[in-house]
Amino acid sequence: MKKILTPFVIVAAFLYFLLDLLFGIFLRPVNRWLARLRLFEKIRKTIEGLGPYATLTLIAIPWVLLEPAKLVGLFVIARDMANRAWRFNGRTSARKKRDQNS
Repeated sequence: MKKILTPFVIVAAFLYFLLDLLFGIFLRPVNRWLARLRLFEKIRKTIEGLGPYATLTLIAIPWVLLEPAKLVGLFVIARDMANRAWRFNGRTSARKKRDQNS
């Protein structure tokens, strides 16, 4: 199964990086235009005027809010994998019992 899926994963990764590159090329002028807007200029100047602890707080707040989401995602993935493994194991053990009885 792994040998079958490997080429598809490689092609999907290549397409992902190609699309990322293309969007980066097309969005660069939009990013420059947005950066010149007064609103973002004011935000940039405000952030530049902050001290080191205020800047650290500005970075830490989103990190503190989003980091637990990673752990929740990891838990959900692990639980789903365990459920799949349990169901797969149940099917294989039923097959083994059936084969032994034959």
